[in-house]
Formats: sequence, C-alpha cells, structure tokens
Amino acid sequence: METRRQEMASNRLTCRRGIPGSGALLALSLVVAACGDDGVSPGTLRFGQSGDIQIQVITPLFGRAGQVSELIVWRSAGAWQLFESIAYRSVTPGFREPMITGDERRRAAQGTASAYAELIALVSETDALKLDGVDATLVPTCEGASSKVILRLYDQPRDETREWQRCGHGPLASLTPEGSGPDPGAGRVVNAMQLVREFTLGAAAPVLPTYHLSVPFGTLDRGSDSRSTQRTPKAWVGEIAPDSTRREPADWAPFWRAHTGRDVAPPPVDWAREMVLFVTMGQRFEAGDSIEVRRVLPVGDGTNVEFIRTAPGNFCSPASRTHVPFHLVVAPLTTLPIRFSDQGEERIACGF
Repeated sequence: METRRQEMASNRLTCRRGIPGSGALLALSLVVAACGDDGVSPGTLRFGQSGDIQIQVITPLFGRAGQVSELIVWRSAGAWQLFESIAYRSVTPGFREPMITGDERRRAAQGTASAYAELIALVSETDALKLDGVDATLVPTCEGASSKVILRLYDQPRDETREWQRCGHGPLASLTPEGSGPDPGAGRVVNAMQLVREFTLGAAAPVLPTYHLSVPFGTLDRGSDSRSTQRTPKAWVGEIAPDSTRREPADWAPFWRAHTGRDVAPPPVDWAREMVLFVTMGQRFEAGDSIEVRRVLPVGDGTNVEFIRTAPGNFCSPASRTHVPFHLVVAPLTTLPIRFSDQGEERIACGF
C-alpha cells in the first residue's frame, strides 16, 4: 500500500511540474494516463481529488433525547481534523475545538496527501467501494439506537458537493457496515467512512468519543467571567414539594440573575426530569483559562460530573486578567448524589 501511495504522490508531482528534460515516451504516456490530457482540467480529475472529504457520525443518547456528533474533515493537501459535540433536547450543539493531540497531531503535520489520493481512487473505481450509483438523494429516518452517518465529498475545481446519508450502528470508533441501511448502498458509504477513519485516526487504536458513556447534556452558558459569587462547582436539583413533585430550587433564579448581571428569568428547566450543573475553577488572573464539562456519568451510588480545566501552553505569554471561567449545563436528572470530578488541566498550544 505504501508503494502505491508513493507512486500516486510522484504522479501528482509530475502533473504539477512537468517531466524534466525530454523524458522517455513511455514515462510521458504514463503521466498522461495519470493526469488526463492537461493534468489540471477539472474534467480530467476524479471528483474530490482536489477538495476535501467529511465523515460525520451522529449517535443518539438517552432514548434520542440527546446526541453525540463526531466529524472528521480531511483535505486533499493532507491535513485533517476531528471535531466532537454533545447535545441535549433543544439546546443547539456546537463542535468542540479540533481534538488532534499527540501522535495524531504529528501524523497530520507530516501530511497524508498521498493517502487522500488513494482513498479518492478507491471510492471512484473499486467496485465494492464505488460511490457512483449510490443514491445521493436518500435521507433516511434513523430510529432506535441507529446512528445517522453522513459522507460529504467536496470538489474544489468544480465547486460542487456530493453527500450520502445512511443509518449505521455505534460511534465512529466501532462503526461497521453490519446492520447499516436502509439500502445496499449504505454498506459502501460506511466502508468509505471506515477507510477515512483508518487513514487519519489509525486502525490500531480507535479513538473513543470524548463524551463516551456520558448521558447527554446541553450548554446553557459558557464563558470566561461569571458575575455570581459562586466559586465552586454546584448542582441544582428540583426541590421536592409537599405533593412529592419536584419544583424549581429557591436559589436557582437568584443565581441566574447574579451570574448574568441582569434581572431576567432563567432558561426553562423541567425540574421533574432535569438538573443544572455549574462548574468553575474560581477566580483566575491570566487570560486564556477556561473550563468544560466532559462527561456526566451515572454510577452505582450517584453521578460523577467530570470536567477539564484548560490553560495556555508552555512558552505562551497570556495577558493579566481577573476573571471567573465557567460552564453551565442542563442534563437529565440522574442518580443522586452529584459529585464533581476534576480531570486535570489541558494545555492549549499558542497561536503563531
């Protein structure tokens, strides 16, 4: 496979630069076959050969009340990124910053342009993977525990995108064609997505979602400066009324007004079925610090709320700033008591 990648990379380089000197007639014919008549015309390139490919897996949580979404964006120049998000009820999900660290970052920096070209050739020409002929207009309804899987292929010279949606099972790390549907073309879509996963993240050690095993949660507010006096993590759970129903905690609305600095009502919460979680690292004195809920995990004797603190990396020079980073989320009501677990600090690389 590596030899094939090197040959494809060499052919592309020759297409861009031309053959030095007179060259042999045989070499010229091979280049023409690889590049087309002029080597640059969109009509002679495979669709997506210059552009990007995106694969997205949307996995339902908690009876489809929430979801985890994983997205890989892989560009033809070789660079790729993995994004993740978690959502609950009507709270709009937003992707986290790209989750590329350690070995993945080094692999991306080295470039995977030849592997990208190989993938495009496979999904364009290999019978078991060929996407031409797979219905791109089908938008299935995925029910139960089925995930929605989406493959997008963007061709830059043509400025055109093709997209295939199907149903599968499990998150990106365990996604296989088995049980995919609703038509036979779903197997080809999932096979192509598996190849993207393996060419980028690697086949030996699949990357589990950041939110693995968590119940869904949605962000009510997140930022760098809460105006409340709350300096430690806190959970709000509905107070039990005389009729045994749960009602809004007495200190929830006052907290919200202090937190926002405005005399406004807090966002709606179904206290019979939901809870609100607030994490903070207290007062900080340098810009760039932040905090994030990562997982809400029901365990045998309660619920663990795991959070991560982030700070500028080594050799950064953040400005002095007094502030209170926070993350405020709503989640389904889980087993009590609620415990907060600090998972440590992540260092974020400085910009250049």
